[in-house]
Amino acid sequence: MFIVLIFILSFRAFAGFLAPDFDADQAVHVMMAYDLQLPEDLYYWGQSRLGSLLPIVSHWLLKISPFSPLEVVSYVQYGFLAISFFCFIRLFRKPITKVVFALICFLPPQPFLKLVEVAHPYAPQFALLGIALVSADQLITSPESNTIKKNVLSFVALVSLILSVWVSDLSLVPKGLAAILVVSTFLQRYRKSNKQNRFVGETLAHQSQDATLKLLRTSSIVICTFVTLLLGSAFLVYAKSTASQQDENYGILAINGLDVIADIVRSILVAVSHTFLFQVGNPFLSLYAIAVLGLVFVLAYYWFQARHTPVFTNRTYWIPFFLGSAIGSFFLILLSRWTLIQSTPPRYFIGIYIFLWLSALIVFDNLRSPELIRKNALRRVTTLLVLTALLGSLSLPEYVFALEKPQSRFSMLQPIATLGQAGFIGEYWASYLMCIVAPEQTSCTPHDQSFFRCGRCVQAVLASPIIYLVERDWLESFPEEIEQFGQRLEKQGKVKKIAGYWMAPYRNMTVSKN
Repeated sequence: MFIVLIFILSFRAFAGFLAPDFDADQAVHVMMAYDLQLPEDLYYWGQSRLGSLLPIVSHWLLKISPFSPLEVVSYVQYGFLAISFFCFIRLFRKPITKVVFALICFLPPQPFLKLVEVAHPYAPQFALLGIALVSADQLITSPESNTIKKNVLSFVALVSLILSVWVSDLSLVPKGLAAILVVSTFLQRYRKSNKQNRFVGETLAHQSQDATLKLLRTSSIVICTFVTLLLGSAFLVYAKSTASQQDENYGILAINGLDVIADIVRSILVAVSHTFLFQVGNPFLSLYAIAVLGLVFVLAYYWFQARHTPVFTNRTYWIPFFLGSAIGSFFLILLSRWTLIQSTPPRYFIGIYIFLWLSALIVFDNLRSPELIRKNALRRVTTLLVLTALLGSLSLPEYVFALEKPQSRFSMLQPIATLGQAGFIGEYWASYLMCIVAPEQTSCTPHDQSFFRCGRCVQAVLASPIIYLVERDWLESFPEEIEQFGQRLEKQGKVKKIAGYWMAPYRNMTVSKN
């Protein structure tokens, strides 16, 4: 019941077609979903990162769905969030742990709000990581004799990990850790098998037969893994080669020096200190930070006290994996030159946020009374855990929990659909929004002095029978003539305010003369 309520609150506030703060970065996904062209759209328009899993799935569903492109993209986004949630809660036994994780996923603290928004890769990334985790967890617990099941699970886990790297390069960290764990587990089992064969008093023929069967089973899994990795790596290389733009400030060669890393760490520490000192204008966020600090000390104490006890065993083998993923992701963020260029936005730490919470919740989920903790102490820890998650959710905008909320951007822009076939040129943050209502009849692009992500969108706008110039944050007035992308546009009518934006109609005279 509580989980359903949390999901509804999140969907009502942040689903794309209901969100009042829907922006241009999110609008690009809507345009891609409607006008998907592969292989050039394997990545988010205008860059070589953020694999287009969300628009690809949305594009397929649009063919059989009565909903608008924005609605489909919104449903698919929350579908990915739901998949990640249901995959990861398989790690927990206590209902309260699952409720807390619902708060973590669907109503995250304000700095990590991008987790639920359409424009960013975190929902599909963690849906894929969740599928990989479920497959790996079953692989660990399934009988060794079930070779077919192990091959299928290995394949699903590897494909999910490879796709998660395509969606977000930060998945390289958990993928690398998974590879290390698989190799170490294989070596441990191989040594154990050799010892058993050496000391068990069986006939030589029987030993030979068992060894042959084990070798065949192991070989099939190794071959399946190798082929999957080879094909997956080929796909990633191919996808990168089709990217519309390659950024020299992003990639394995764009690495920060020690002085830059020190500056990034310093900026992170300043931001954290401001949060603890109530200097961020959000008291709930500061209280959340303080509660997190207390929770870390409490759970760390019980983990070190109980980690070797027989009752502290439920999925605890995932704790080092999640902690390692968090630490590795942090160092990868520090090394990336793109982090500095983007001024180290909080959204880059969403993966770390999820990994650390998963580690904490597994520790809490294993605390039992009276074996590990007294009943009253367990109640206090539970209260602190729930309070911490709630404080994080309360740091979100007030309308999330209010009966009435601001008008959605989708609703506000509905008058755009009445303009018929038209193109729009404006500042980046205004232009792409013009296409979220009716992408089937509108084309949009930023002006030629701004950063435009889609070359074919520019051509579509210039070929439109009427082109609206959008004033916001770009024009001070509407000239009678203006040149855009080497084409002469001539004003065709009066300036008017449509859907809250001042705009004027123009015609491409260069195309008309031709």
